[in-house]
Amino acid sequence: MKLRLVNLIDRVGARITSVSAWRTVPALVAGLLVLVCADAPSAGGAAHPTSPTLIPQDIGRVGVPGNTTSQGGVWTLRGSGADIWGYADAFHFAWMPWEGDDDFVVRVVSIQNTHPWAKAGILLRAALQENSAQAMIGLAPGNGATFLRRVKTGETTQDDALQAMRLLAGQGTVPTFQQRGDGKPSDLRGSLAAALPPHWLWLSRVGSRFSGYESADGVNWNWLGTETLQVGRLVYVGLAVSSHDDSQLCTAVFDHFTATAAGAAPP
Repeated sequence: MKLRLVNLIDRVGARITSVSAWRTVPALVAGLLVLVCADAPSAGGAAHPTSPTLIPQDIGRVGVPGNTTSQGGVWTLRGSGADIWGYADAFHFAWMPWEGDDDFVVRVVSIQNTHPWAKAGILLRAALQENSAQAMIGLAPGNGATFLRRVKTGETTQDDALQAMRLLAGQGTVPTFQQRGDGKPSDLRGSLAAALPPHWLWLSRVGSRFSGYESADGVNWNWLGTETLQVGRLVYVGLAVSSHDDSQLCTAVFDHFTATAAGAAPP
């Protein structure tokens, strides 16, 4: 999918409104079919970005207290915590309350490799409890971009799973596919698991429908997944980091964080 972002610092100028075509490409592995999302049309929508004021807070049981600093549009979060995963989370969260349909975009400038599954990205939660329903588009130092969600408060977390199956380019004449199921990251070179900072992330909400996207350049976007969550109109959204090693802080740096009222439904 290709999306042009116009003056991203100030606003999201265009966005995907629907997926117009899908095609199946046979992979030479047990007859498996790979779904590849074709280019989708985009349409400009009303964009009313905020200048976020974020409230720093540790969520769940953390071994080392975290902190947030910001200067000149650059946000630095330091957080410990076992993970954002399973039935309960432990991490540092810089959040703001938000109501209604929305788009959130950020660039992850860097993330410290305290663990291959340390995580930094955009997180939206139904509440500030450790087991809250949530959606996160994140980046992990050793596992790349991932779309995490807990559909209902108290349930377990899922990752992008079958939704993000795709054909990989640059693998020679033999088609190569990538699929990352729950807790089983791809080890294919050139796959989403190889995505490294600086890297762009986008989380979209329309009603109870949430979609996650990632991009190397902020122009060409890849869809990671879409999920329906059980959350109210009022949610808590912002930037998050978890070290996946509760004995130490993980430092993540973000910029170009934009919160924009959504103009239309995502794919």
